[in-house]
Amino acid sequence: MEHFLDKITLAGTRFEKLNSEIDFLGKDGKPLHLVVLAGVNGSGKTNLLALLYKRLKQNAERVFQLSSFKGTDSKFFKRFVDKFLYEKNLTKNDAIDKINNEIFTLVSDFKIQVDSFSVLPNDEFRVFFKNELGDTFHGGLASGEITLLNSIFRLYLQNANKCIVLIDEPEDSLHPSWQSKVVQLYENYAKQNNCQIIMATHSPFILSAVKSEQIRLLKRTPEGIKIEKIEEEINGWTIERILQYFMETEHVRDPVTDKEIAKLFEMMKSGNYKNGSFKERFVALKERLGYADKDMVSLKMQLDLLKKNENN
Repeated sequence: MEHFLDKITLAGTRFEKLNSEIDFLGKDGKPLHLVVLAGVNGSGKTNLLALLYKRLKQNAERVFQLSSFKGTDSKFFKRFVDKFLYEKNLTKNDAIDKINNEIFTLVSDFKIQVDSFSVLPNDEFRVFFKNELGDTFHGGLASGEITLLNSIFRLYLQNANKCIVLIDEPEDSLHPSWQSKVVQLYENYAKQNNCQIIMATHSPFILSAVKSEQIRLLKRTPEGIKIEKIEEEINGWTIERILQYFMETEHVRDPVTDKEIAKLFEMMKSGNYKNGSFKERFVALKERLGYADKDMVSLKMQLDLLKKNENN
């Protein structure tokens, strides 16, 4: 891990007023394979990532920048296959086995593997995949799968091993269901290829999937940007909780609904839960949100408690 970042000074930068340095160490004091720079828009995540790139290049470190990319799966896949067939001089079957072992094991939710590939007379490159049931098909990958595969193909094509990889907003263009899988994908890649990956994000789905020791939270204050570590373990927290505690999100649903919920609690507290207005508003909100909604559950429990106390 001699090529990993352990810390970097922030003297002479916009961050120096409140931060002398930033470290990339875990609780055991060793450099982490994956570090996440988190914060709301305008907190300086992208600027910090650019600063890291500049410093690393000045020190002649091996560093790669991986920006979000939208493209077809076949374009990068063909280049990736060519790398195995011609540069590494593998047979077609050996290339397929190596691709399946190195790529499609990075994320447990990749329930597919490469079955075969071919070049048509018009030079069109065609890939056939095989799912867990053994069915083969051409194309048909989800956009999230394509985006993640393209990102990984690019890293392999650039021989991104024993180096530092910087990624800005890896969640870009990804459905929320795929954003949490980004962590597993890149962390496994980093361990497999002896890399350190530092990514900047404001995705609560990504934050929920990492450990607190991997997060560096950039917070805006009147004095400037403060970079903090998170002491409390947040791995597995709900998206709502992360948004409220760490992403400066005042409302996790629309403000009108938030105000209506607060008004109903206020009416119960002041004893106005028997009048027609309360009943009408309560029923209307229940029809919109349903009883399974956590705030509706709280409202119902509070109302039941008031009625119970009234009968005693």
